[in-house]
Amino acid sequence: MRYTVDVAGAGELARDLEQAADKVMPEVERVTERGAYNIRRDARRNVRAGARGLYLKHYPRSIGYDVESGSDWVEAEIGPETDKPQGGMGRGVEFGSSKTAPIPHLFPAFDAELPRYERQLARAIDRALR
Repeated sequence: MRYTVDVAGAGELARDLEQAADKVMPEVERVTERGAYNIRRDARRNVRAGARGLYLKHYPRSIGYDVESGSDWVEAEIGPETDKPQGGMGRGVEFGSSKTAPIPHLFPAFDAELPRYERQLARAIDRALR
């Protein structure tokens, strides 16, 4: 048996896909920035709603985010900043301790944002491939 493959247009397709990647990255950065902002906002709201009393007065403001990117990658880091007041309490607040109940706030915020983030990324990729 003998098989043949027609690769006419493969070079043009490869070039078009590279150009699409260049077009989509700024949009991926924007979508990631917005997603990180939404997670931070919701995590702060979750803590405020779950905290009773004044013992977490400063903790919600310690939650921040940072987005970094390169030519072909984007990442976001979201969570309490340890150099801010009560920022070192993140693990104990999220998971609780032997003396305090947990106040889940970061994971629920992430879970709520993920479907929106994925939809926005899919739209950005679709626009770039047109």
